[in-house]
Amino acid sequence: MMQEDETRNPADDGEPPPFLGTWNRLYAAVIIYTSVLILALYIMTVTLNH
Repeated sequence: MMQEDETRNPADDGEPPPFLGTWNRLYAAVIIYTSVLILALYIMTVTLNH
């Protein structure tokens, strides 16, 4: 039988993320960072394969 503490989401505790103030800003920053990284790697691949 699972205890209540095991099923709780840490974001539901009302604790702010380590930086950027809100969880939505943190998620957006991660998505933007990942997108920029993928774009940069794609450009490098296309450039180096010519």
